[in-house]
Amino acid sequence: MEPNQKPLKADDSPTEQHPLFGLEIEEWTPPNRSTVHLKSFAIANDGLEYATKGIRDGENSQVQVTFPLHVPASEWFCTKLAEMCSVPTPTCRVLLEPESQELFFGSKINLAAYRDALVVNQWSELLKNASFYLKKQLWAIYAYDQFIYNVDRHFNNYLYVQTRQNTVAVEAFDFGLSSLVHGWPNKIGSALLPADCKTNLVWAIIKQVIGSDADLTASACNVLDKLRTLDSKAIDYIFSGMPEAWLSALQKQALISWWDSESRMERLSSVESEVTR
Repeated sequence: MEPNQKPLKADDSPTEQHPLFGLEIEEWTPPNRSTVHLKSFAIANDGLEYATKGIRDGENSQVQVTFPLHVPASEWFCTKLAEMCSVPTPTCRVLLEPESQELFFGSKINLAAYRDALVVNQWSELLKNASFYLKKQLWAIYAYDQFIYNVDRHFNNYLYVQTRQNTVAVEAFDFGLSSLVHGWPNKIGSALLPADCKTNLVWAIIKQVIGSDADLTASACNVLDKLRTLDSKAIDYIFSGMPEAWLSALQKQALISWWDSESRMERLSSVESEVTR
């Protein structure tokens, strides 16, 4: 089973169950690109490569957040919640470093994704030629980022994947500056992202290029509807697969209580007003 994972019944999960067996890191590998917290890559004993984040990665960041030790918890929570809401994101696993016994968040490397960071001209051209499906993905991810208070969705915090139809699709990765590191949700309430954060600055450009219509806003609202539908059992399930060292029982319960409260609905309404305006 995954480290610290509790046994689950077959019908406990709103999606698929957590993997039965954990993964161990066999070799650290050099990064080909990095983000604010993402500095390390590793090959696990399944033979695949993962982008990794540990508890100390937030402490070493140049960006100051309220709870820097919550970086791996934020990554795990937001990735798993995204999966439940059909927001495209890479598969993640808990990785054990055998020597130190430290547990890392691991995001599986998508070998079909662009390996190098995009420059502005490439990104601009990609948006101009965006397929209908890519536009819908971008709107859905924006709504999700607003809900989880992700301040750092810049244009290289998407994974760009070439499809068999010779178009480009994206996956949202890097939730290290979202949600739990800011004290979300209780310290954030229904507040939207700051106007000057990277997510909003980049979104303003994206929206201007790809446009807005009923179908695109519907893809954003669809994510919010799924977040309304999920009950606190789904949140407890996400936490059941997360190492206990990443987040205290008290903090988990605080989030679960918020999820059961009217405050969640108020936040969702606030985000919906933003994406439909």
